[in-house]
Amino acid sequence: MSENTFKLSNQEQAKFISYGATFAESELTADECIDSFAKAVGVKPAWELYDAGATAWKEGYAKTKNIPFDSEAVRKAWSRFFIRVSEKFGITKPQKPTESALKKSEQRRKAEEKLNALKARADDDLLAEVAMLTANPTSENLSKAKVLSKAVETKRKEALKDRMDNIKELQKKAKELIGKCLDESILEEVINQLN
Repeated sequence: MSENTFKLSNQEQAKFISYGATFAESELTADECIDSFAKAVGVKPAWELYDAGATAWKEGYAKTKNIPFDSEAVRKAWSRFFIRVSEKFGITKPQKPTESALKKSEQRRKAEEKLNALKARADDDLLAEVAMLTANPTSENLSKAKVLSKAVETKRKEALKDRMDNIKELQKKAKELIGKCLDESILEEVINQLN
């Protein structure tokens, strides 16, 4: 497929440019433009909207920083911005709708379905099957064992991520409450508990 022919409305164009400009002014206080960008593209954006929005964002960033649109600095800034959007909202870059991209997307979808089916099984069952397969190390058995091991590892990483997300949320709440607390004895008790 050739270039993206999707056109943003003038209002949409101005919004995406302003998101890039806001991020260029201060990455530290760019949460509002991250939220607005996510709202504008949606959780599962169409490639055409994503691409047009990204282009307008880069235009706004480049104009604000007074740097060339196609510079490495703009590409890196976009990457930093979209990583924050992705981390906060779970939005991923959509696939460009080409024949090979669609085939790859279908392959990834099937692999993900297979992995999800394996993740539904108990860890002990998966590890027992890995042990059985590696006891007779043919290339086919080792290949199957690798897939099963990946399922176990993915489950562990997801559990750790969930736990860390919960800890971050608790830390955020604790910081907020500590910031509002004016009782010295409570603050001293918190300090003593944490030391």
